Amino acid sequence: MVDKIGRKKAAILYCVLEMLINTLEMYPFLPGLIASRMIGGLTTNLLTSVFETWLDTEYRRRDLEKEKYEIIMRDSVIVSNVAAIYSGYLAHVLAERYGPVGPFGGAVGSTAIALAVVVAVWTENYGCSDGHENEEKNVVGYFREAVNAFKADKNMRKVGIIQGMTGGSVLIFVFLWSPTLRHFSQAAAGGSLGLDSQGEPAYGLIFGAYMAAGATGGLFAPCIRKMFAAVLTPVDSDDDIVKKVDFDGEEVEVRPMAVEFLAAACYMVSAMLLVVPFVAPGDGASSFTASLLAFLGYEFLVGVMLPCEGVIRSLYFPANARASIMTLPRIIVNVSVSTGVISTNVIRYVPNVFPPHLYV
Repeated sequence: MVDKIGRKKAAILYCVLEMLINTLEMYPFLPGLIASRMIGGLTTNLLTSVFETWLDTEYRRRDLEKEKYEIIMRDSVIVSNVAAIYSGYLAHVLAERYGPVGPFGGAVGSTAIALAVVVAVWTENYGCSDGHENEEKNVVGYFREAVNAFKADKNMRKVGIIQGMTGGSVLIFVFLWSPTLRHFSQAAAGGSLGLDSQGEPAYGLIFGAYMAAGATGGLFAPCIRKMFAAVLTPVDSDDDIVKKVDFDGEEVEVRPMAVEFLAAACYMVSAMLLVVPFVAPGDGASSFTASLLAFLGYEFLVGVMLPCEGVIRSLYFPANARASIMTLPRIIVNVSVSTGVISTNVIRYVPNVFPPHLYV
């Protein structure tokens, strides 16, 4: 639908639906809450596809310097994390003043600002030079084109599967970090980093710290990638690891190995960090602090790997039907998130194998 109707219209749709969701969540009406979560599945897919595809096509249309694409992806991660830091603080203030519904009202206002910016500033694009091609294809046609592209290109298929799995891990983390820290806080020593005056996790401040870690990771991503490139690239060779990539009709030389190795390293270290709350004792006095530090490290790595993933998508995913192609891996994300979150309710404690606090 995004590739068919255009990215600007889809962004407007996202903002409108997001405002509706946050309005519904301000009232103790169960059907409205359920509806908001169901609509949230649609808006999440829009959020992860619309804005990047609009940016990618607009970047190509304006004929900007091709090698600066990674910088734009890095800056988008930094800005979004900085905005989230402010949002975490604002949510904390609104919650104290207006109760639990306060942050949702703030979300409505913030999304309204985004809507005004999109309407006033954005131009429309469809993933091609003009909109005529879109008139000849329907929504099913775009979806079929995306499926065929995945079938024909094994590299695209690999990128889709890998990034779908990492996206799923990020969302599972979003769902489960707070109940995990809440459990560990019961045995944490008083005055531990991240606890409020009541001995509860300071959720708003912790969330802000996560976003600060992510912004820092995004800021350091190009420097870390250059370090990887220096290690991987022989200093006496000018034609090593060079790949010819079609960038909007123009053949561009890129060196993807460094960014791909950096992404892989982030994945492996992230997995090790997420093992920490799994092995930490539920009644350990230091388990809360250890898990919080591991989570902060994970958020830092997310800030590093997101620009890498954006660059990798620009190398392997074609511009036409980009939103459709990016949506297919979301199937993996949705399945993994559903399985991961639901499993916390159905898995039973197995002595000497899994720590019991995982199933709280």
